Amino acid sequence: FPLVLLANAEGPIKSVSDLVAWTKANPAASNYASSSPAFTLGIELLKLKTGAQLQRVSYRSTNEGVIAVLTGQTTTTLVDTLPAMSLVQDGKLRAIAVTSTSRVPELPDVPTLPEAGVPGIEITLWTGVFAPSGTPPEIVSKLEGELKTAMKDPQIRERLRALAADAVGSSAAEFQARIKSDIDSWTEVANAANVKMEP
Repeated sequence: FPLVLLANAEGPIKSVSDLVAWTKANPAASNYASSSPAFTLGIELLKLKTGAQLQRVSYRSTNEGVIAVLTGQTTTTLVDTLPAMSLVQDGKLRAIAVTSTSRVPELPDVPTLPEAGVPGIEITLWTGVFAPSGTPPEIVSKLEGELKTAMKDPQIRERLRALAADAVGSSAAEFQARIKSDIDSWTEVANAANVKMEP
């Protein structure tokens, strides 16, 4: 599932370029809400690509971070689409970009980051199924087959779409490759941005 970059609907930030310009002009007043390392790293990557000036403010939950932008406590936040969807659709929050390679069907007027002038950023988070180390290969293969079948079921796909998520039935090998790729790429971002996560 993709993430969405938000701003206060009543504020001056209407686009990613507005966000970058505003934070450079007002660095002491520019911050972002984050409740997860995934969201922190996403914003830090955006900062590396654009030079935006934003300080992290930690929140316990995504909803708290969304409320912080809604009430003007923070400049922006990057969150999964579902917690913000109704507030964006009601005009209470402004979605200024999504992190997927294509637009989100539920937010058709919101550009992707490349469309908004920031190429080279694609962030999609995932939920996966794991088995204990040492699980016999035939059991892994059976689980993999059943999960692939489930991900093709129209009802399951529809249920996940309602959560702004796409069903993907990858193989165990493909999933392992995705995990390794994510660890490698996000480690680079964390090192480049000197991110130190709080315990």
